Amino acid sequence: MYILINNLDMKKLFFLIALSVLSLSCGISKELTKKNSKELIGVWEKERVSGIKYFKYKNKWITETQMDSVITAVHNATIKELSKNYPSK
Repeated sequence: MYILINNLDMKKLFFLIALSVLSLSCGISKELTKKNSKELIGVWEKERVSGIKYFKYKNKWITETQMDSVITAVHNATIKELSKNYPSK
C-alpha cells in the first residue's frame, strides 16, 4: 500500500515538474518584439484588405506569387546541385 501511494506521489511530482518546464518554455519568443509585432499586424491588415498572402523571406515581406518564384528558383538550384554531385549512371 505504501509503495502504491509513494508511486502516485512520484507521478504527481513528475507531472508537476513536466508541466512547469513546458509552461516556461512556451513564453513569448524574442522574435515577437513590439516592432516586429506592429509590422506583423500591418502585414495581416494588408492581407485582409487586399486578399493577397505575404511571406517573410530574408527579412523582407513578399507576395505569394513572388514566394512561388523564389521556391521554384531554390528548387531548381538544389536539383542542379544534386545532379552535379550525384550524376545518374
